[in-house]
Amino acid sequence: MKSSAFFRTTRSLRDAADELLLSGFDRSALSTIGREAEVVRATGRRYDRVTEIDDHPALPRAAYSAGDSRVEGEAALAGGVVYVAAVGAAAVAAAVSGDFATVLWAVIAGGAAGLLLGGVLTGLVHRIHLQRVGEQLRHGGRALFAEAHDDVMERKAINIVRRHGGTDAHAHNVPLPPGLLSTRGVSYEVSFMNALRL
Repeated sequence: MKSSAFFRTTRSLRDAADELLLSGFDRSALSTIGREAEVVRATGRRYDRVTEIDDHPALPRAAYSAGDSRVEGEAALAGGVVYVAAVGAAAVAAAVSGDFATVLWAVIAGGAAGLLLGGVLTGLVHRIHLQRVGEQLRHGGRALFAEAHDDVMERKAINIVRRHGGTDAHAHNVPLPPGLLSTRGVSYEVSFMNALRL
């Protein structure tokens, strides 16, 4: 069983998701709609409002990620690039010269180059996220799906999303998309835990 609602702002969606998480829903039970191109490909039709296709059994969904998770990911991306660039430059300088001053300057130069590249990559990730949010808002709002294991949790989800301004909050009587394990959710399916079969 899953329920859904649509939100006019990212903040109201996040507030509803936070309350769902605090009310016993696992993060893997929350998802949003997939990219517009994926939706059109999977459903076989273009749409003006997401409410036209939210009951479609093949509707692609994406794992819900809170803003803080995305910021942490962007910071890790930028930091990782800086680290690799600085260590790589130090290794090359040490192999060529071995002089401490040369290695130090190589670390500084490599770190600066890595910072620049990390900033560009982080900006790209952020821009992609903003484009996706814009797509959703153009089609009537940001969709949030909550997978419930019983009627009590389903009613709880609908009440929570309505309290946070969710519109068209309702339960879906459609089967889960192929390959989606109802006990583990969307985020499990794309995680390294699934890849390791844990």
